Amino acid sequence: MPGTLVMHGARLEKPGPRGVALTLDNATASSLKFSQGFTANGTVRLRGTQVRDNVTLDGAVLNGPPAHDAPALTAMHLQAVDLDLTLARPPSGTHDLRGAQESHPTRTNTPGRNG
Repeated sequence: MPGTLVMHGARLEKPGPRGVALTLDNATASSLKFSQGFTANGTVRLRGTQVRDNVTLDGAVLNGPPAHDAPALTAMHLQAVDLDLTLARPPSGTHDLRGAQESHPTRTNTPGRNG
């Protein structure tokens, strides 16, 4: 996708047959914004996704699938400039960030963040 995917306040209520609420595997985007009340009841998959700017889950709620032994977030090999995982609460379910990379090409010190 050439631009930004904004899902502020979205509620993904009914996961598919494997418990997946959202799949963006191997997608390319400018930025991904899952915040301001975003709730996923099922796995959010971002495996191999490449983001030219930031991925934010600031204030998001990630509930892993209740009837499946699956993670709430799968972001293996995700690449982004900045990744904000400041969730509203700990995810109900595991998360898998193996191989995920943040690049921070022009990181500056911001109050409350290590720079």
